[in-house]
Amino acid sequence: MAYLKREDNKTVLYVKDLKSGIDTRLYTEMERDNQETFGTEGNYAYFDWTPDGKQIVFWTNGHFQKISVKDKSVKQIPFHVSVEKKVQQAVRVAVDVAPDEFKVQQIRWATMSPKGDKIVYQALGKLYIRDVKSGKTKRLTKQNKHDEYYPSFSRNGKYIAYTTWDDKKLGTVSIVRSSGGRGKVITTEPYHYIEPRFSPDGDHVIFDRFTGGYLLSPEWSMEPGLYIADVKGKSMKRILKSGHNAHFGADNNQIFYADYQDKSFGTKKKLMTANIDGLEQREVLLGDDITEFRVSPDGKWLGFVYQYNAYIAPFAKLGKVMSIGPKSTWVPVKQASKASASELHWSAKSDTLHWSNAFTLYSRKLTDTFDFIKGAATELPEPTDNGIDLSFTKKADIPESTIALIGADVVTMKDADNQQEVIKNGVVIVSGNRIVAVGKQGDIEIPRGAKTKDLTGYTIVPSLIDAHAHGSQGSNQIIPQQNWKNFSSIAFGVTTIHDPSNDSREIFSAAELQKSGKILAPRIFSTGKILYAAYAPSVYSKNR
Repeated sequence: MAYLKREDNKTVLYVKDLKSGIDTRLYTEMERDNQETFGTEGNYAYFDWTPDGKQIVFWTNGHFQKISVKDKSVKQIPFHVSVEKKVQQAVRVAVDVAPDEFKVQQIRWATMSPKGDKIVYQALGKLYIRDVKSGKTKRLTKQNKHDEYYPSFSRNGKYIAYTTWDDKKLGTVSIVRSSGGRGKVITTEPYHYIEPRFSPDGDHVIFDRFTGGYLLSPEWSMEPGLYIADVKGKSMKRILKSGHNAHFGADNNQIFYADYQDKSFGTKKKLMTANIDGLEQREVLLGDDITEFRVSPDGKWLGFVYQYNAYIAPFAKLGKVMSIGPKSTWVPVKQASKASASELHWSAKSDTLHWSNAFTLYSRKLTDTFDFIKGAATELPEPTDNGIDLSFTKKADIPESTIALIGADVVTMKDADNQQEVIKNGVVIVSGNRIVAVGKQGDIEIPRGAKTKDLTGYTIVPSLIDAHAHGSQGSNQIIPQQNWKNFSSIAFGVTTIHDPSNDSREIFSAAELQKSGKILAPRIFSTGKILYAAYAPSVYSKNR
């Protein structure tokens, strides 16, 4: 039997005598195996025996090879294929690395008020309220002591529940008038809080507590689960030890929440229901590739996100637990969004589903979705692809000072392919966010008023770019004020990172916080969430 084995950093071909059990090493220069990757096409390019059992054919070093099992001699197999291929031009977009101002485009939790007159959303760590008719926007609260997350309107639109975060003091659940003002804390102890939602009568708020650690403080992490508190802040209790995305339908005494199907290892969700004491739990619907459920205020409709898109279906009950998805036949299901969707919520009358994606808030009326609804259009429109643009422009955080670094050996990128240039007793002038001069002392004029730093005995090298970085920028959408991963990158001289696979909302939010000077981090670039091969479960499966 031929098999491969990893030895240190080499992939080695072995053969085992199935009678004696003796293993013989045949060849140590095999193509590198894919154990560190997904291995979606196998961990190695396939190899096989010749029909006579005397040789093994394999691919390595750009050629087909064959090895004699008897004497271990290796010969290349001549191979030629004539093919024609059309090579698509690469998409290249010019990126201004350090602009004087930038567009804030990672708007999170954009939520339309129940009456449709206001929009609340989070950007750059704070909550904003926007008048739909005039477009005027202002901060919802007046504090700058902590960050604000997860806004949600009361059913009458008069109040907004939200969570807060501070790296030292941890988090709270608070409420504030939708007209703006000072937030009132309704939780009785610090914790890691997300997803607060009002009861229909506005007397209670249900929310999720998750465990910390890794990026966020590990303190106050002993009792995670779903909690409910009264809006006066006098009482708070845990009703369920697991679950997320809890919300109410039409009944003050009934909640809906998402959990994971048994034996799915956190990959398949189900919609659950219970009373506000956490009793009478039962499964309602199964959704294998669904990441978000939202029952309408009247309890008659269901919005859900499947493979990044929003769908709507009547909230039908057949007396048994059914699976739901775009291809369900037991209930009519229609696609609402043309592009990606998240953070579903309904209008007060349950006649319109809202959702957001990046900087846009979208809406879809039931009359545009189902032809059996009273008042439906004769010809239903295509899934929604336009909405309200909530992006805005922000000045980048650019230092006003000029710094002169003098006396060090300065390694430049000049002649890097031959003999690296090193300037002895050099000078580097940094003005604002630009290196404006590099040279030898005496050749470079130090600007008047510049701060000087004597670095004699040190070496200055160009900063590093991590072109394939990975690492969390947040936990359950909470961006820490101090992320040790970013601090570590900077400490090792990495001033720019590119992450080709991360949670879009977390990493793009962190990038904008860095540009605005609200967090210390390298410049952050990313392609966002991956769309291939790997299943991307909800962020809420973290730390549970």
